[in-house]
Amino acid sequence: MNRESDYKEFIDIMNILGAAFNRKMNELLYKAYWQSLRDIDIGSFKRSAESVLKTSRFFPTIADLRNEPSAKDRALLAWEAVIKGVQLYGYYESVKFQDPIIHSVIRAMGGWKMVSASELNNYDQKTFCDFYAAFSNSNGEKSSEHIKGFHEEYNEIENFPEHITKAKLIKCDYLSSKELKRLEAGNGKEQSNGKD
Repeated sequence: MNRESDYKEFIDIMNILGAAFNRKMNELLYKAYWQSLRDIDIGSFKRSAESVLKTSRFFPTIADLRNEPSAKDRALLAWEAVIKGVQLYGYYESVKFQDPIIHSVIRAMGGWKMVSASELNNYDQKTFCDFYAAFSNSNGEKSSEHIKGFHEEYNEIENFPEHITKAKLIKCDYLSSKELKRLEAGNGKEQSNGKD
């Protein structure tokens, strides 16, 4: 974080934290946090702040904000991305999550139709998070292939390729810019075929 635009976003995030934890913000506090956190990128800072908002009862220390989300927090953030996908597109549309682990988890849970039709309750969340942890800790290949929705499957069966639309991209803000670059480099061929 070293650009003027980063500082503005930094101040906005600090104000959100201050409001959430009923902490009066002032220039000295901004300066102390800015000087101590400016070596991390704004995306990491934002993810850490989001994690703190969801998991902490107290205003974060500088050390709290230097940390990336824990594995448990990351699984919960991935679950939120799945809920967002279900709410926006349901099982009719094909989707592609930026986090390829989500694809593996959805397939393990019975597929996009099964997950979309579920109640998305605490049991589903726990099942998802358990699978996410297992896939995160495995050295196996993560599936970056998009998840086919009903329309794509139907149009493939009926041989209507012209009616197959591009999968809807669902962003995963908890991924670092370094992870996103690595994933994009690894998926270059797949993304260039127009059916991601």
